[in-house]
Amino acid sequence: MQFRKAKLVWSQMSPIRKSCLKSSTQKATDGMKYQCNSCKKWFAYSDIQVDHVEAIGKTSPRNLQEYIKHFILLNSDSLQILCKSICHNKKTKEDIIKIKEKK
Repeated sequence: MQFRKAKLVWSQMSPIRKSCLKSSTQKATDGMKYQCNSCKKWFAYSDIQVDHVEAIGKTSPRNLQEYIKHFILLNSDSLQILCKSICHNKKTKEDIIKIKEKK
């Protein structure tokens, strides 16, 4: 889907995303480290994920308006840094359950 590709490219360059990353950064001898908002441990960039605080779900014609609204109203408070290995995976599973319960 072209929309998802465009969103991915935009989100990687987003100043709001960069601001979120910068607020959770620490210089270390082996490079920059980023603090997970959940477990509070420090990780390399390759081991973190910038995540929406509120789940947005998948894009579909039924929720496209809601999906776009999340990006228009996006601010640094609506994003968080999570470690990929544990916290992001756990939150994603919880978000999927919440989204299914809404249906």
